[in-house]
Amino acid sequence: MNHTELFQQFDALVETPDEVENLRRAILSLAIQGRLVQRNLRDGNGTDVINRFSIHEKMDASSILDLKLPTHWAITSFSNLARIRSGVTKGRNMAGRKTESFPYLRVANVQRGYLDLDVIKDIEIAIEELEKFQLKQNDLLITEGGDWDKVGRTAIWQQEIPNCIHQNHVFRARLVSDELNPYWFMLYLNSPVGRRYFESAAKQTTNLASINATELRGCPIPIPPLAEQHRIVAKVEELMALCDALEARLTTAQTAAASLLDATLCQLLGTVR
Repeated sequence: MNHTELFQQFDALVETPDEVENLRRAILSLAIQGRLVQRNLRDGNGTDVINRFSIHEKMDASSILDLKLPTHWAITSFSNLARIRSGVTKGRNMAGRKTESFPYLRVANVQRGYLDLDVIKDIEIAIEELEKFQLKQNDLLITEGGDWDKVGRTAIWQQEIPNCIHQNHVFRARLVSDELNPYWFMLYLNSPVGRRYFESAAKQTTNLASINATELRGCPIPIPPLAEQHRIVAKVEELMALCDALEARLTTAQTAAASLLDATLCQLLGTVR
């Protein structure tokens, strides 16, 4: 099916810009269940990936993740394939240490699937700490919490700002191999299933929720073969681009309709007067 046919099918499914968000969630749900692309037997299976790259003992997370997955996929804890750490705590006493200020990412900078870098603040750290906290290409950034919609928000760092670090309310997950696809992990963590895990694991207070490093490390992640990860990510990007185009068209149409209604009302009211 080509882009035009896909767009026409999407267009038939939704009528307002708000409904496009439901379509995006549906796409993510299908993606993390392996229902967007065909299996290729030559790709192997998810267990091969875990056995090759795992840095801890294998975890049986099948009972935790209530999800029907393809039989050739596997499940493991996040910490088996990523090194996860917290960031810099604000307000530390730096007396007697040689320090320097560096740009850092806050929760507000890490949105679901993208980074908002319009406002970047600096923070002072000891110079020797830069290596420990500095972000690197393809690091996953995951928010600790705040409002419910902030828990577990995930985006990917692409070296947008030199010598950038992150604060302690933003976790950094660095995959153990460049062969692993960070976009697959981001896709899953931002999916409705990933969000359900964070909701179940989060510590809650009135209107606020948060996860800690232990809960994040224990997050069960479905693992397709590497080649299949890439195909799924590519398909999701294609479908999300169509969603963006559809949302823009519906928004334009909605705005035009509202303007027409305003003009008509003004004309009618003017006639009445």
